[in-house]
Amino acid sequence: MRLAPTLIPLVVVAASSATALGDDREQKQFLHEEAIATVMAHGNSFCLDQKMMKSIDLFAPRLKSLAKGGVIRIEGFSRRGKDREAQVRNSFYLALEAQKYLRERHGVSADIYLSAVPDGQDSTTDFLRIAVFADAFSAIHVSRVGGTSR
Repeated sequence: MRLAPTLIPLVVVAASSATALGDDREQKQFLHEEAIATVMAHGNSFCLDQKMMKSIDLFAPRLKSLAKGGVIRIEGFSRRGKDREAQVRNSFYLALEAQKYLRERHGVSADIYLSAVPDGQDSTTDFLRIAVFADAFSAIHVSRVGGTSR
């Protein structure tokens, strides 16, 4: 029985770790994120190039057909810029260009959230990542203030 005082804290730590992992799985399951595509850049600008637009054209009908309340996330990554601030700004502009393209060219009306990818996973080229959420944000009661940017 000399092991009992040592064993009890280990059991408590293991139980709390299992609870934390369960919560993470539940959260991922609740959000229902579905990766749609990663689109790589081919040009020398931080704007959308022709090949990127053609790639977006392929999956745009799927984004346009999202159920009411569906949410699209567009993440941009750009390594262009003299410092980290310029790279983050250019990453955001790349995502913004994709949003404009989807809205104007394809008439996508779903809510689109933009972000800049923080690290790019050692990518040597610019890219966009597009994912969808099936009504997850309204389900977690995100409130809206002000007008939309459409």
